[in-house]
Amino acid sequence: MLSNIRLIALGYLQPMHVEKRDTMLKVAQRFLQLLAQEDGQDLVEYALVVGLMAFGVAAGMQAVASGINGEFTRVSATLVSRIS
Repeated sequence: MLSNIRLIALGYLQPMHVEKRDTMLKVAQRFLQLLAQEDGQDLVEYALVVGLMAFGVAAGMQAVASGINGEFTRVSATLVSRIS
């Protein structure tokens, strides 16, 4: 296999092509390293759990808010009827 320098000297490769290829290889290597790392997985799992909990709390707040609103309406009606 001919080296890049020989291919450039023979005119088969332009220096820019080698630079682009080397950059792409570096990006691909870094991406594979990131995929192999397991350090951040715990953080992602915790973030997903917190997100699901927040979704559940937000969904439950609708029922709680309706209950609280109903109680205030009942108290307001009772006060109005006692005052009148």
